[in-house]
Amino acid sequence: MSYVELTVAAPVAAEETVTAALAACETLGGWVEKPGLFRGYFSAPAADLPERFRGAWCDLAGEACAYPIVVRELPARDWLAAWRATARPIAITPKLWIAPPGAGPENATESKVVWIQPGLGFGTGSHATTQALLRWLDRESPFRSVLDVGTGSGVLALAAAALGARRVVGLDIDPDAIVGAIDNRARNVQPGELMLVRGSTASLRPGHRFECVLANLDGPTLVDELPRIADLCSPGGRVGVAGLLLTEHEPLIDAARQLGLTLLDQRQDPDPTFGDVWWSGWFAAPDDTE
Repeated sequence: MSYVELTVAAPVAAEETVTAALAACETLGGWVEKPGLFRGYFSAPAADLPERFRGAWCDLAGEACAYPIVVRELPARDWLAAWRATARPIAITPKLWIAPPGAGPENATESKVVWIQPGLGFGTGSHATTQALLRWLDRESPFRSVLDVGTGSGVLALAAAALGARRVVGLDIDPDAIVGAIDNRARNVQPGELMLVRGSTASLRPGHRFECVLANLDGPTLVDELPRIADLCSPGGRVGVAGLLLTEHEPLIDAARQLGLTLLDQRQDPDPTFGDVWWSGWFAAPDDTE
């Protein structure tokens, strides 16, 4: 049987509407490739699928869907077998790998390997935004403490622990993501080495600060959350953000400047699905001693 894949680029806040609209169109299943990028799968043919999705969205949200939709037909195949055949370890840097269980890297005895089972939480190490943050994390580790906002699969938090962080906390508002992150934690570290919390940055006790704060979220959410993220970073620490499109990054740069964050590095990575470009940034928090 062949299938049709429908991809929607929408804000994270619209996840419930996207999911409900996909269900109304009788999706066979779906997943969040990254925050703000949703994929649903349907039996082919589905020539009217975009129109049906937009109709379901309008019924649910009371307004037209203004977000990009891409539909493509996928050839018939055994998807589980295909995943097993193509799942490969990813070399993020010479000393840091992300690998699915049972597919460890060869000749990497001096490297750190983070084992990630693909699931409902975003982050298998393959997306450009994840890799940007992992490279910066590897370059400046070890940090004494790391906070991963929107932890998804836990890949960034687990990498921080593997690279020597003593205190690591992963936050996510999605209960399914936390379940997946707990599963991945069991493959990599002891529970006490990574604390996983279902909730937002407001879930943390006042006064808690981290030497490094990471956030791979959608653009509007990052801009809204940046003051809180900056406040959670220790003086002179590092803030890594990703998940914005290049067209969205200027408001974040302006907000970062007002908060005293200094841009140390940035990356632009093309997205082949929509023809857009992802932007990621690495900042230094102001040092109170200066």
